[in-house]
Amino acid sequence: MDLIKTITITVLILVFSSVAFAEPEGINNSICTSYNLPTEIYAGTTFQAKVTMENNGETDWTKTWGYKLGSWDERDNYTWGIARADLDNYDEIISPGEAKEFTFTITAPQQPGTYSSKWRMVQEHNEWFGEDCGVMAVNVKAKPVLKLGNIPNIFVNENGPAKIRFVNLKSNNYVSGYIGTLDNLGFRIVDHLYDNQNLLNCYLENDSIQGQYLSCDAPKPNAYGSGNFTIEVTDDAAKPEDSRAFYKMFFQVLKDNYSPSCSEINVITTDAALNEGEHKLVKSYFRNTTQEIFYVTNVRVYSSNSKLKTTLSSYNSLIEPGKDWEINVYLDADQVSNDETATVSIEYSGEFRNNGQVQQCGIPNPKVKTYTATIKNTDPQPVGPSCSDIDILTNTVYLDENTREIAKFDVRNTSTENFTITEINTTESSSYISIYNDSVEDSSIGAGATENDALKVEVEAYSVSGDKSATANTAIEGRFSGGRTCSYSEITQPFTVEINETGNSGSDSPVLSGIPDTEVDENSDNKDNDRIIDLWKYAFDDDDSDSELYFRITQQNNTSLIYCYIEDDRWVSCEAPREDRTGRNTITVEVEDTDHNTNQDTFSIDVVSQDSGICSDISVSTKTVFMSESDTEKVSFDIRNRGDSDFAVYDVTVTENSSYVSVRNIDFDSYVNSDDAGKIEFDLVSPAVSGDKEATVTVKVRGRFDDGRSCAFSDLTRSFRVVIDNDGGSNSSICRDIDLKATDITITENTSRTKTITVENNNNNSFIVDSVRVSETSPYFRTSIRSKPSSVSANRTANILLNIETETVSRDRTDPVEVSVSGHFSNGRSCSTSLINTEFDVTVDDKGSNNDDVPVEPSGTVNLSLSKAFVSVDKGEKETVTVTVKNDLDSRDCFTLQAYGNQIANASLNNSNVCLSSGASENVTLTLTGMDRGTTNIQVKASYGDKSKSKFVSVDVSGVAEESSIRASSEAVVDGTKVRFDLLNTGFDLRDVRISLLDAPEGIEFNDISKGLWNAGEEVTVEIETNDFEGQIDATLEIRSDAGITTLPVSLSVDKNTEEDGLATGLVGLATTAGIALGLIILLILVVLGILSIFSKKKTEVEE
Repeated sequence: MDLIKTITITVLILVFSSVAFAEPEGINNSICTSYNLPTEIYAGTTFQAKVTMENNGETDWTKTWGYKLGSWDERDNYTWGIARADLDNYDEIISPGEAKEFTFTITAPQQPGTYSSKWRMVQEHNEWFGEDCGVMAVNVKAKPVLKLGNIPNIFVNENGPAKIRFVNLKSNNYVSGYIGTLDNLGFRIVDHLYDNQNLLNCYLENDSIQGQYLSCDAPKPNAYGSGNFTIEVTDDAAKPEDSRAFYKMFFQVLKDNYSPSCSEINVITTDAALNEGEHKLVKSYFRNTTQEIFYVTNVRVYSSNSKLKTTLSSYNSLIEPGKDWEINVYLDADQVSNDETATVSIEYSGEFRNNGQVQQCGIPNPKVKTYTATIKNTDPQPVGPSCSDIDILTNTVYLDENTREIAKFDVRNTSTENFTITEINTTESSSYISIYNDSVEDSSIGAGATENDALKVEVEAYSVSGDKSATANTAIEGRFSGGRTCSYSEITQPFTVEINETGNSGSDSPVLSGIPDTEVDENSDNKDNDRIIDLWKYAFDDDDSDSELYFRITQQNNTSLIYCYIEDDRWVSCEAPREDRTGRNTITVEVEDTDHNTNQDTFSIDVVSQDSGICSDISVSTKTVFMSESDTEKVSFDIRNRGDSDFAVYDVTVTENSSYVSVRNIDFDSYVNSDDAGKIEFDLVSPAVSGDKEATVTVKVRGRFDDGRSCAFSDLTRSFRVVIDNDGGSNSSICRDIDLKATDITITENTSRTKTITVENNNNNSFIVDSVRVSETSPYFRTSIRSKPSSVSANRTANILLNIETETVSRDRTDPVEVSVSGHFSNGRSCSTSLINTEFDVTVDDKGSNNDDVPVEPSGTVNLSLSKAFVSVDKGEKETVTVTVKNDLDSRDCFTLQAYGNQIANASLNNSNVCLSSGASENVTLTLTGMDRGTTNIQVKASYGDKSKSKFVSVDVSGVAEESSIRASSEAVVDGTKVRFDLLNTGFDLRDVRISLLDAPEGIEFNDISKGLWNAGEEVTVEIETNDFEGQIDATLEIRSDAGITTLPVSLSVDKNTEEDGLATGLVGLATTAGIALGLIILLILVVLGILSIFSKKKTEVEE
């Protein structure tokens, strides 16, 4: 009977289970009715999320059958710390038509950025269903760092009061970077970091109304001195490692009727020694033997020897009584040929602050302490000659435009050892010339040698407008017989190339003179320096009006201070000067008229100081803000502290001068550490405007350094421009079709790099680029526009190329660059810079930071190849050559392409900028147009950074072929041992002609004939000296000119058994009897019937 009961119960349970837990049948579906999710949240913080889903399907939702709310948009992701949220319990049933509010805790990602927070219903092991619900873009912000600071130091008198209450720590004046309520903060004094507690016992006491106070008991009776303790603050509601900060407090018990002496403040130094090329940290010490705290206000370190550089690394600005505090100085030694010494000076000043009474030391004349540093030469050269004993004796090279000339230079050796030249390197520094070949003709330079034509350099001059001068430089490497080696930098010599214009039209050059030197204010804005010089006032031309003249800046020597440019082909305008810098930029402007004649004038832009003093260490980095009408723009600027003391920001005001913009929600960091930056943030709100408008907004800062010096609003004022775009009601949406793409970049200090900004046109209309603006206010680098596109075709891309030049930095520095574009579509719709802009970060890498992640300079080169090395084209006709550009660098880079035409052939490229990945190549079309009869070489050049690569194509421009000929115009005449005949130029004028006899047997003499101009129809007499030679002479007469190389075969038969003048009578008879065998020149008669042959040109390649 028991057995039967058991079976029955089991069966009933199974039956009941199959009824109560039957899998739901029907369609799953849901809709999102509401949600409470953040749109902005700090990284790593939590939020109580709520999402309500309504069941509008055909099934019941139960926990048993796995109905849950799941993370979506990459399903089951753990972006927010949870993938799925359950129903409350197994009894809960959400029937069709009912809604369920899911409540769960989410945790923001640790990394700042934009994240999706989407949620959707899921039946586990079956399907996801229904609408998704949530926020597409949640802004996860970096969590502020909790900081404690700016608490004033404690001063009490000897035998002072029984108890003193100083400050309320729970105050925004001392706590920053905290996002909760101050009541959650806990403070304590760290016992083991308390120095001299027996003198003054300080502690924290709570006040339920006011907060937590720092208080101290009465000092030890009849005692005085100083000490310090450390206060720790923690966020009781957070993890200690996330929210913890420390601040070191100093206190001083002042002796009654005591006055310290400046002579008791000293710097303790020791002499230093370091090897050449070494970077070494040397420590000195401030020593305070008084009974009061000494505040250091200024320290400067310098060296008496230029071979030793000094860098002040760190020092403590507060020197306690009886304590030594480090002064850390880095010494950098240059290479030296012998041991050298330097005097290192430490210059300092400061003050005592006895309970508000200031006693200054070293002001205005700072105190100075010195020590000696010795630089040791670690690699002495072998005893013997010096590289200065080797000189390259260059001379000026004179040549006409569009010609080549070979220059030979002597190398003088004034030492007592032989010198062997191993390498030569010749470079040009002008676009008027190119160096084709340089070679060592005589590598062995004996001791005392002076005349040897040891070096050969081939120079070509291009077309010029007016006579020009160019500079080139020749350098050699080599070694003395005793073993000492010399590098290019040790044996180098410049030389001048004077270029004569041969095709001058006769018109006068324009006049450009009297451009005045101009001053701009330090820290002035772009707007202040717009159109500061009108060039039309200083230019004049007899034939052209002012508007027909073309102006360009050919040189400016200090663009790192201030960069200037030509605006509207009339005005000199300048960008804002580098912050907190003064100095001079010397600028040369060139004017060109319609006849391509030029003239130049030079002037200076001086950046002059506006202010000085301690407050100049604090600056606000502003930039122009572009915004749309009826818009709110979040603005963030840096407060930079370049001083040696921390700076407390008491107040910031932001005011506008226009009804077109208003300022709201001002926020700022209340404390900026030394050599660091804080933030000022506020909202700019613009109304609807009838047209594009501008406004000026002024930022003022007030605060105090922690050493007590204050700065008022009048000391720290900075203005910036706000440009408000009138959208016209319809342009904003179409302007979104233009997208600027830029990525962050890291560049080594003291270098320059090309940065590519891609302009993407996603519209079916072409976009014409009106202007490109680059905005940055960094003191660590300067950005300029290298090239920009004129238009971007529909649904295509184009590139903006920027050049970024970096300065020296003490550690890695990062600042933003803003790029903005204005223009209009081919359908007439326009876009302003406020609608098309982007921003990227530039990190300047300190080479001394040992950052292994910084990209190195790319290795390899760019390669050019031409589809044709020689082109023949008729005057007025065109011929094309395919130029293949290949990037053999190990990284992506952009290349600027140039083709240099002249009066014989014009050259143009269909693309002047090519950006290629490593190993990629692209074809560019070179179009050559015949301008005048002649032969020339056209240079095609690819530049990247400070390097370039060139290829040359030879071009022969001709008219009728018969015009290009040279013929023998007379029979040969014998005069003793000489043979003469005439050559007639039956073609066009030839320039720079040289006639030579090649491959003649030994004993035959021929003096080369040179002519600057061989006119058409003119004869030239050729004379060959046979001397005592007897037999057959087979040689070649070579004629070189600007039209190329012509060769004529020459055949002579000389017989010594003749009766007259040592030559066979048959030579004379040649003039009368062509058949006598003695004669000279059988093949010369054929020359009379021949025509000019132009031989192939020499192909050269130059890599700079």
